[in-house]
Amino acid sequence: MRRPALALAIAAAAFLGACSPRTETPPSDDALPEVNEANCRPEAIKALPKRIREDFASRCFRSGTFSPSPPRHW
Repeated sequence: MRRPALALAIAAAAFLGACSPRTETPPSDDALPEVNEANCRPEAIKALPKRIREDFASRCFRSGTFSPSPPRHW
């Protein structure tokens, strides 16, 4: 009798723990400054709030254009 009650209590705790809301919301695109040369300087990125700094820095990193390398014939 004791084991089913314990299993039920553990299952209820796991279910209720998984249903808790997220405490951190992802940054909205409106809060990010425009990705350009002036805004992508390290000083400008350091001045941003921490919650949007990583996302904006990754967008700056990917802002360049892609140019494929010449084909190599080995």
